Amino acid sequence: MTGRERLCHNERNALWTGCMLLDEAAINNRLQQLGTSWARQGSSLLYRGRFGNFLEAMRFANAITPLAEEQGHHPDLDIGWGRCNVHLTTHDAGGLTEKDFTLAKAIDRIR
Repeated sequence: MTGRERLCHNERNALWTGCMLLDEAAINNRLQQLGTSWARQGSSLLYRGRFGNFLEAMRFANAITPLAEEQGHHPDLDIGWGRCNVHLTTHDAGGLTEKDFTLAKAIDRIR
């Protein structure tokens, strides 16, 4: 195991295979494959969702819930009137991993 690899577990304590930190080239490549609302913010991905009102923002947040549960990877959500910002990072690995981009792609499909 290299210094960039760490064991990552979900809440069921099962080993998740996508927990190797991605290098800069891999991060940039995967960012280009996401929708334009995603940006890198340090060791996280940030999605700035804008909506017509609070209810639409909450619907979006609620649509993320089953995706996050299914993948065992839970984003930080910042919800307010007309906005739902999504922050993704793999805390166990200390940065961005394939888990983050997999969930980001799933979130893109619901928007």
